[in-house]
Amino acid sequence: MIGIELFGGLAIFLYGLHIAREGLSLFGGDRLRKAVHSLTDSPLRGLLIGIVITLFLQSSSASIVMLIGFASSGMVTLLQGIGVILGADIGTTITVQLIAFRVMDYALLPVGLGFFLGFFVRRLNLRYLGRVVLGFGLVFYGIKVMSDGAEPLARSRVFLELLNSLGDNPFGGLLIAALFTAVVQSGSATIGLIISLGISEAVTLGVAIPMILGANIGTCVTAFLAIPEASPEGKHIAWAHILIKVLGVALLWPFLEGFERAVLATAEGMPRQIANAHTIFNVGVGIVFLPLRGLLASWIPRIFPGGEDPRKKLSARYLDPKALSAPDLAFGNATREVLRIADIVEGMLQDSLAVFSRNDLEEAERVRARDQEVDALERQVKLYLARISQEELTEGQVKREMRLHSFVSSLEAIGDVVVKNILLLAEKKVQQGRYFSQSGWEEIQDYHCRVVENLQAAVAAFAGGEKPLIEKVKGRVEELDREERKLKQNHIRRLHQGLKESIDTSAIHLDLLSNLQRINSEIEKGLTAYHEDRDRDS
Repeated sequence: MIGIELFGGLAIFLYGLHIAREGLSLFGGDRLRKAVHSLTDSPLRGLLIGIVITLFLQSSSASIVMLIGFASSGMVTLLQGIGVILGADIGTTITVQLIAFRVMDYALLPVGLGFFLGFFVRRLNLRYLGRVVLGFGLVFYGIKVMSDGAEPLARSRVFLELLNSLGDNPFGGLLIAALFTAVVQSGSATIGLIISLGISEAVTLGVAIPMILGANIGTCVTAFLAIPEASPEGKHIAWAHILIKVLGVALLWPFLEGFERAVLATAEGMPRQIANAHTIFNVGVGIVFLPLRGLLASWIPRIFPGGEDPRKKLSARYLDPKALSAPDLAFGNATREVLRIADIVEGMLQDSLAVFSRNDLEEAERVRARDQEVDALERQVKLYLARISQEELTEGQVKREMRLHSFVSSLEAIGDVVVKNILLLAEKKVQQGRYFSQSGWEEIQDYHCRVVENLQAAVAAFAGGEKPLIEKVKGRVEELDREERKLKQNHIRRLHQGLKESIDTSAIHLDLLSNLQRINSEIEKGLTAYHEDRDRDS
């Protein structure tokens, strides 16, 4: 029963963190984005932003992974990132401090309140807030379940002997806590479990401190796993996080006894002392390393070379950072880059049919390579637009930003349909040695050509904003939807006639038509979202 309570309490704790993180992201996602984009070279501001991000994400590991992504995209430099890392480590101590205040004795109150707000209130922001309250209620309730389950352990001779052995071998406690944190992917969960043991007096502060340090090192695993997929800048952020944690523990390790005496003087109860030890360590690391961030930023690239970033070959042409202070000019640059993306996507769509007609698998790989360029450029456009948001924008400019986001997202979605669906169907046809019937193939070619033409018209409408052309594109979308249903009926009639080619390629034929129709829907979606706001502005 003891193991079940500890395991169940940990599960409730982790699920509560997940819900709270999700609710906070929904409730304050825009504020979080603006906080990140307002990052400057000010070390204290970077520290503060790191705290804010971790409060929203309820995970320093998630904050570091987000930071790695920003660095990989060129939004954050290593020098800026080190301040955010230190802030993220401090931010994660706040939840632990709340746990140590014994708020779990009233955990069911926020659970009930959060459930009511999340499921019975219509206002969206209040529903998001309800998820936050529910999540934190579950976090505190999970701690209560774990602490109740830990009480019998305090009376277990075997368990107490095991903990006493960790007192004689602090490195063993550090290693166990680091491994546990790596598995559950949450330092807060590990510290919460240690606090639960402290509440039941099953652990002393001398045993708890090495485990707290191990939990801090264990949070580095998430950043380490993100290294292979990161750009050189992202890799340096990950290594900075790992290096700061390891050096922080190494600097404190020779002074564990003095650190324990200092922590004992901060509070009387064991839960409070455990939480304070975690906070003092992370604040101390911030105080030590924040003035050294310039030195770290120069050393880390030398110690951990990032290698060449292949994404640098996929650079945007028109996203001039100097234009960010003039929003209209910057939006014009972004529009030119989106038109460039549209040209690439149109070429992918056109060339995808050549894989069917020529059974050319090499052509399929060339199309896939262009999709990587589309993904990289789409990401750069969105980040560029986000950086424009630093400035004071008019209502019309904010809408223009959202319209650009919508259209470039639709282009990226079309590229995904080509690569993830149409090319796979082409490869399946080649590998199986299948051939379309002559009439079926002619229908596919004609329908494909008309979808390409509609994409071209949509891009022209996006660039010019001419209402007659917009209405023409919308009319074509509806017309092509009807045509797709007609072509599927034609194919079924050929099946009834017993045509061997139609039978052999039936699934591929129907799926190809469906995916071309999906592209047609994405064309309308991107254009409608762009011009509905434009119509309201006029």
